Amino acid sequence: MRMLLLLAGTAMGLTTCARATEALDLKLLRDVICEHETRGVPERDLIEPGPAGEIGRCQIRISTARQLGFRGHWTLLLLPAFNEAWAAEKVRMGFKRHGTIFGTAFFYNRGKRPITKNDAGWSYAAQVSKEYNRRLFERARMAR
Repeated sequence: MRMLLLLAGTAMGLTTCARATEALDLKLLRDVICEHETRGVPERDLIEPGPAGEIGRCQIRISTARQLGFRGHWTLLLLPAFNEAWAAEKVRMGFKRHGTIFGTAFFYNRGKRPITKNDAGWSYAAQVSKEYNRRLFERARMAR
Protein backbone atom coordinates (compact mmCIF):
# COMPACT_ATOMS: atom_id res chain seq x y z
CA MET A 1 0.00 0.00 0.00
CA ARG A 2 2.78 2.42 0.93
CA MET A 3 4.43 1.71 -2.43
CA LEU A 4 1.31 2.89 -4.27
CA LEU A 5 1.37 6.14 -2.34
CA LEU A 6 4.97 6.85 -3.33
CA LEU A 7 4.17 6.85 -7.05
CA ALA A 8 3.84 10.63 -7.16
CA GLY A 9 7.33 10.99 -5.70
CA THR A 10 8.94 8.36 -7.92
CA ALA A 11 7.24 9.78 -11.01
CA MET A 12 9.33 12.91 -10.50
CA GLY A 13 12.48 10.82 -10.06
CA LEU A 14 12.54 11.16 -6.29
CA THR A 15 13.40 8.24 -4.09
CA THR A 16 13.17 9.50 -0.53
CA CYS A 17 10.54 11.40 1.41
CA ALA A 18 13.17 14.00 2.35
CA ARG A 19 13.81 14.77 -1.32
CA ALA A 20 10.09 14.63 -2.06
CA THR A 21 9.50 17.26 0.63
CA GLU A 22 11.92 19.60 -1.09
CA ALA A 23 10.11 19.24 -4.42
CA LEU A 24 6.51 19.31 -3.16
CA ASP A 25 4.75 22.66 -3.43
CA LEU A 26 2.29 22.64 -0.51
CA LYS A 27 0.76 25.97 -1.59
CA LEU A 28 -0.04 24.55 -5.02
CA LEU A 29 -1.46 21.41 -3.39
CA ARG A 30 -3.61 23.56 -1.08
CA ASP A 31 -4.89 25.56 -4.07
CA VAL A 32 -5.76 22.40 -5.99
CA ILE A 33 -7.58 20.95 -2.97
CA CYS A 34 -9.51 24.19 -2.36
CA GLU A 35 -10.58 24.44 -5.99
CA HIS A 36 -11.61 20.79 -5.98
CA GLU A 37 -13.59 21.28 -2.77
CA THR A 38 -15.68 24.16 -4.13
CA ARG A 39 -15.99 22.78 -7.67
CA GLY A 40 -16.50 26.27 -9.10
CA VAL A 41 -19.19 27.33 -6.63
CA PRO A 42 -19.10 31.14 -6.25
CA GLU A 43 -17.74 32.51 -2.96
CA ARG A 44 -21.09 34.10 -2.11
CA ASP A 45 -22.74 30.66 -1.95
CA LEU A 46 -20.25 29.32 0.60
CA ILE A 47 -21.38 31.43 3.56
CA GLU A 48 -23.50 28.79 5.29
CA PRO A 49 -21.88 25.75 6.91
CA GLY A 50 -22.52 22.55 4.95
CA PRO A 51 -24.09 19.37 6.35
CA ALA A 52 -20.82 18.27 7.97
CA GLY A 53 -19.92 21.76 9.21
CA GLU A 54 -17.60 22.60 6.32
CA ILE A 55 -17.33 26.25 5.37
CA GLY A 56 -15.66 28.67 2.97
CA ARG A 57 -13.51 28.33 -0.16
CA CYS A 58 -11.53 25.36 1.12
CA GLN A 59 -14.54 23.72 2.77
CA ILE A 60 -12.71 23.20 6.06
CA ARG A 61 -14.83 21.97 8.94
CA ILE A 62 -15.21 24.32 11.86
CA SER A 63 -14.37 21.47 14.24
CA THR A 64 -11.25 20.64 12.23
CA ALA A 65 -10.06 24.26 12.35
CA ARG A 66 -10.58 24.23 16.12
CA GLN A 67 -8.56 21.01 16.45
CA LEU A 68 -5.77 22.67 14.46
CA GLY A 69 -5.73 25.62 16.86
CA PHE A 70 -8.28 28.10 15.48
CA ARG A 71 -9.74 30.28 18.22
CA GLY A 72 -12.43 32.71 17.27
CA HIS A 73 -15.95 32.96 15.93
CA TRP A 74 -16.73 30.57 13.07
CA THR A 75 -17.62 33.48 10.77
CA LEU A 76 -13.90 34.36 10.58
CA LEU A 77 -13.50 31.19 8.52
CA LEU A 78 -15.65 32.80 5.84
CA LEU A 79 -12.77 35.16 5.10
CA PRO A 80 -10.70 33.58 2.32
CA ALA A 81 -7.38 34.39 4.04
CA PHE A 82 -8.40 32.64 7.29
CA ASN A 83 -9.99 29.73 5.45
CA GLU A 84 -6.92 29.17 3.29
CA ALA A 85 -4.55 29.52 6.26
CA TRP A 86 -6.31 26.76 8.20
CA ALA A 87 -6.60 24.62 5.07
CA ALA A 88 -2.84 25.06 4.58
CA GLU A 89 -2.30 23.89 8.16
CA LYS A 90 -4.34 20.76 7.49
CA VAL A 91 -2.40 20.13 4.26
CA ARG A 92 0.90 20.47 6.17
CA MET A 93 -0.37 18.06 8.81
CA GLY A 94 -1.50 15.58 6.15
CA PHE A 95 1.84 15.73 4.38
CA LYS A 96 3.72 15.27 7.64
CA ARG A 97 1.56 12.22 8.36
CA HIS A 98 1.58 10.57 4.91
CA GLY A 99 4.48 12.12 2.96
CA THR A 100 2.77 11.96 -0.46
CA ILE A 101 0.40 14.03 -2.55
CA PHE A 102 -2.13 11.20 -2.60
CA GLY A 103 -1.94 10.60 1.14
CA THR A 104 -2.21 14.31 1.91
CA ALA A 105 -5.30 14.71 -0.27
CA PHE A 106 -6.85 11.59 1.29
CA PHE A 107 -6.14 12.97 4.76
CA TYR A 108 -7.70 16.34 3.85
CA ASN A 109 -10.86 14.62 2.68
CA ARG A 110 -11.20 11.72 5.12
CA GLY A 111 -9.19 12.70 8.19
CA LYS A 112 -7.34 10.05 10.16
CA ARG A 113 -9.18 7.09 8.63
CA PRO A 114 -6.91 4.41 7.19
CA ILE A 115 -6.44 4.57 3.43
CA THR A 116 -8.53 1.91 1.72
CA LYS A 117 -9.22 1.53 -1.98
CA ASN A 118 -12.99 1.16 -1.53
CA ASP A 119 -13.26 4.48 0.32
CA ALA A 120 -14.75 7.58 -1.35
CA GLY A 121 -11.57 9.42 -0.39
CA TRP A 122 -9.59 7.23 -2.80
CA SER A 123 -11.15 8.75 -5.93
CA TYR A 124 -10.98 12.23 -4.37
CA ALA A 125 -7.25 11.82 -3.69
CA ALA A 126 -6.65 10.40 -7.17
CA GLN A 127 -8.37 13.39 -8.79
CA VAL A 128 -6.45 15.89 -6.65
CA SER A 129 -3.14 14.10 -7.35
CA LYS A 130 -3.82 14.10 -11.08
CA GLU A 131 -4.68 17.82 -11.11
CA TYR A 132 -1.64 18.66 -8.94
CA ASN A 133 0.70 16.79 -11.29
CA ARG A 134 -0.93 18.37 -14.34
CA ARG A 135 -0.37 21.87 -12.95
CA LEU A 136 3.16 21.06 -11.83
CA PHE A 137 4.14 19.76 -15.27
CA GLU A 138 2.37 22.71 -16.94
CA ARG A 139 4.36 25.11 -14.75
CA ALA A 140 7.61 23.32 -15.66
CA ARG A 141 6.70 23.42 -19.36
CA MET A 142 5.96 27.16 -19.18
CA ALA A 143 9.30 27.80 -17.43
CA ARG A 144 11.24 26.49 -20.43
